[in-house]
Amino acid sequence: MEEIVKAFNRVEKQCNQMYGDIHGVTLYIKDMEQVSRAKSRSVPGWEEDYRNLKRIRHVRNALVHDDADADLDYSAADIAYLDSFYQRLLKRQDPLALVRKQNEKTKLRSTNGNDTRPVYEKGARKGNGCLVQAALLVCIILLFSLMVLAIWVVYKSFA
Repeated sequence: MEEIVKAFNRVEKQCNQMYGDIHGVTLYIKDMEQVSRAKSRSVPGWEEDYRNLKRIRHVRNALVHDDADADLDYSAADIAYLDSFYQRLLKRQDPLALVRKQNEKTKLRSTNGNDTRPVYEKGARKGNGCLVQAALLVCIILLFSLMVLAIWVVYKSFA
């Protein structure tokens, strides 16, 4: 019992530091739940990590809070999993870190001209930019015209 609690607490402490808050594993799990299905599928072992974290968190909470009704089925493999997960957290190879890396690569491709958005979205963005530029040009021309008109009116009033 003590080994699984100790292994879990190490992961919890690392997650607490990542989030700057307590209950770091719970926050980590909640963040996993917020990631889209498409992105989570692209990370190897995502579902396994999610299920293991939830199950082991439940076991640890039941052990610590003396919940006799809870399913306390755990093994040495669970302790090994927590140790492995802890190492992945340290190396930033955990599921959420991998999703962040994918997001950064996607952003980088977009800013380097390798835009991965569908064609209709690319055109819409360019069209909106042209529309804004055209509106800005019209405003500048109107302001210039008003200034010329004001100068002409002032000139005529003194003449």
